[in-house]
Amino acid sequence: MDYICPATGSFNRSNRRPLSANSPVELVCRATGSRPPATITWWKGNTKMKRTKERISIDGYVTTSILIFTPTSEDSGKYLSCRAENPLIPGSA
Repeated sequence: MDYICPATGSFNRSNRRPLSANSPVELVCRATGSRPPATITWWKGNTKMKRTKERISIDGYVTTSILIFTPTSEDSGKYLSCRAENPLIPGSA
């Protein structure tokens, strides 16, 4: 029997320095414990980011999403975030 569980997410960036314009950085978001596997989306302010890579562990309990982000000068002061959501629990992000 599968249980429906919400996702618990974390955002890791090994390099905690401010980002520099035109220098790409790899950002990783992990969601654990979601059944079924979590869906991860990336956001810059209210804009959904595209071109992400997503991997689900063999047991289905860990979803990892990678975003390669190249900031521009227009991104100054904007926030990046990732949201992990169980597809069977709307609004669980």
